[in-house]
Amino acid sequence: MDTKAADVTIPAIVVVVAYAGSLIYHGATFKEFFTFTNKSDYVFLATMAVHMLKCCNDARGAVKGVYWPVGLVSCGAAAMGGGFLAPLMVGRSPVVFLEETLFWMLIAAWYVTYHMPVVSVQWAKLTQSKPVSMLLLFVFGVFRTHQQVACIEIGAQAAALEDVGPKPRFFSEPYAALLICGFLGGCGGMFIPFSKGLEPIMKGKVFPVTMAFYGTIFYVVATRLLAWDKLTAKMALAVVRVISELLPAPREKVLGAVRASYTVLQLPEATTLPQ
Repeated sequence: MDTKAADVTIPAIVVVVAYAGSLIYHGATFKEFFTFTNKSDYVFLATMAVHMLKCCNDARGAVKGVYWPVGLVSCGAAAMGGGFLAPLMVGRSPVVFLEETLFWMLIAAWYVTYHMPVVSVQWAKLTQSKPVSMLLLFVFGVFRTHQQVACIEIGAQAAALEDVGPKPRFFSEPYAALLICGFLGGCGGMFIPFSKGLEPIMKGKVFPVTMAFYGTIFYVVATRLLAWDKLTAKMALAVVRVISELLPAPREKVLGAVRASYTVLQLPEATTLPQ
């Protein structure tokens, strides 16, 4: 084994084992973790910290060499852009305004990732290791599913409380609001800054866009038309999301079969962006 690789891999394994062990110690069950329903403050903070670190790390291309406020905003867009945009679409307060722990956690993750002496360099090396990169993908899949589902339900609640405009004529609730909020919750950060326009949609082969689209449809159909329990549907979506994040090659084979149906429907195909 390469010595340098071993130097990174062993600490990375320690990080993963310590994280998983701490969740178990604080009573997080399999279902509670995947549905993000454990009531422990530690589990919330630990999951949130890993999610923020993952999003900040993913923003390296946009953050490298830029003025620090620009870098911080770029990290914020990657971590919470969709969770910010979706509630605004239906006139609700973004979650980050209500649970400000997200805001302070983002700042801490951004600083640790890019500007903390010694630590930032070592963390960058750890994120390139297989154990830590898989941990980041795992937790990211869980939390992004939570954000997507939360945005769907925010859209539903906002529509239910509306007492001025018209009500749906043929449906029990306005599914369009649920679909749009869920889509933005799943990939809305890709639209920030707004100068990007509709590029994230035009480049539809990017997995976050695809998952935001089909994941929202699955959850809405499962909970509204098939009468699934919401937590069951959320957990199923989270499991699929995590597996898809960890196994990109099989994922793309499955999605390739789905995209083949576009030609049957006479729909133009999208181009591919780097994952």
